[in-house]
Amino acid sequence: MELKLSPWRFNLVIEPDEDGGYIVHCPALKGCWSQGETVEEALQNIKDAMIGWVTVHLEKSFELSSHNVPTQLTEPLTLAVQVV
Repeated sequence: MELKLSPWRFNLVIEPDEDGGYIVHCPALKGCWSQGETVEEALQNIKDAMIGWVTVHLEKSFELSSHNVPTQLTEPLTLAVQVV
């Protein structure tokens, strides 16, 4: 069975860090957090963290159905971040 990736949409929460910079997390991906000195850096870092989160969950065969993530990939995993 071949699965095609369709665009996934995730909400991100970005907040100023009290020590400077920004922290960001993806509520849909439990435990997926990152940070950066700028908003742009924080967004790049969470993108990398989200790819890692999904990759680990696929490798470990963790349950992903509640996240609407396919259980098999037929192409490399990529993620584009759009700020709205």
